[in-house]
Order: sequence, then structure tokens, then C-alpha cells
Amino acid sequence: MLVFIAIGAAGLVVLLVSMLFGELFDLLDGALSGTGLGAGLTLFGASGVLALANGWSVAAAYLIAAGIDLGAVLGSLTGAAPAGGGSGDEPASIER
Repeated sequence: MLVFIAIGAAGLVVLLVSMLFGELFDLLDGALSGTGLGAGLTLFGASGVLALANGWSVAAAYLIAAGIDLGAVLGSLTGAAPAGGGSGDEPASIER
């Protein structure tokens, strides 16, 4: 469990630093942002800790964490949006 906690904590630090200092961790000409990297690491660590806390084996925890992280990456690449399209920030979608 300590490995997942360390990964999640490192991701949280990267996430907070990138949110405070902007493009400090942008890699590959902006293809990978520090915010995305930090969020991914935090998600991986948190889902691994939750899987272990619920009695799953270590191997299952790694698979669950990787699957959830992969799903988040694929969702962000495909531009998954709320039902009805848009970002969900438009006044029309808030009033529904």
C-alpha cells in the first residue's frame, strides 16, 4: 500500500506545483501537461490504495489502478463530454 500512497502523493505534489506555476512540467511541446501527469499519478495511487483497502490482492490493485487511469486517459483523448454535448459550463446546460 505504501507504493500507491507514494505514487499518489508524488502526483499530488506535481499537480499542485503545476497549478501554481503553470507550464513548469509541460513535456513534449505541450503534449503532456504537468496537470495531466499529476492528476494521472494521483488517480493511479488513490485507486490502488482503495483496491487494497477493500481486500483485493496487490496484482489486482495494479490492474484496477492501471485500468482506471487508462480509462481516464482515453476519455480525455476522445473528448468525452456530458450528454447533449458542450462542456457543461454553458448557462443552457446548467438550467436544464
